[in-house]
Amino acid sequence: MRLYLLAMESEAKDIINSYKLVQDKPFQLYKNDYNLLAITGIGKVNSAFVLTYVTQHFDITEVVNLGFVGAFGNYQIGDNIFVEEAVYHDFNLTVFGYKHGEVPNIKEDLKPDFNYYNKLKNYFRGSKLYTGDSFQESKIDDNFIVDMEATALFHVCFLLGLKIVSIKTVSDVIGLNSNLEEYKNFEEVGSKNIFELYNKIEELLK
Repeated sequence: MRLYLLAMESEAKDIINSYKLVQDKPFQLYKNDYNLLAITGIGKVNSAFVLTYVTQHFDITEVVNLGFVGAFGNYQIGDNIFVEEAVYHDFNLTVFGYKHGEVPNIKEDLKPDFNYYNKLKNYFRGSKLYTGDSFQESKIDDNFIVDMEATALFHVCFLLGLKIVSIKTVSDVIGLNSNLEEYKNFEEVGSKNIFELYNKIEELLK
């Protein structure tokens, strides 16, 4: 069974119209004839918890993460971006000789399932994604996207041997005007973008 994971109900509200609510505590979980969809809540711990919980109670074979991201570089609000590799920006053990973002005994950069990559790479622009538990308003790297959940999901899938892909929609561009204001404005309408993206993924991953 495919599991869709989104951080906020505001991102998923147009998708869940075609799903049935299975439970609302400790998180919202929805189901249709083919898929599950869970609202993880914001942040790395919340997203990792929900993914782990669902895999313990349902036969999950693949994970798709959708949602909003900030971006820096040559991006436009509304762009859909395929995550080619996922890294923590707030995990730092460089004093012990690790690279910034590298978790001991875990690959430095976590990547999507190879078959997913081949199916989707020609339809979406790719990018490196950084994850951390803060709303990012400053530059980390050149041409990147940033969120608060996805790398934790890649991390859990790596540990559990699950296939994962993440495609994100740019909600704000760091360095252009106020990216916080851009995000607030996009959040009001962005679920329609996510719904169109969801339908495209369902078509491509049949």
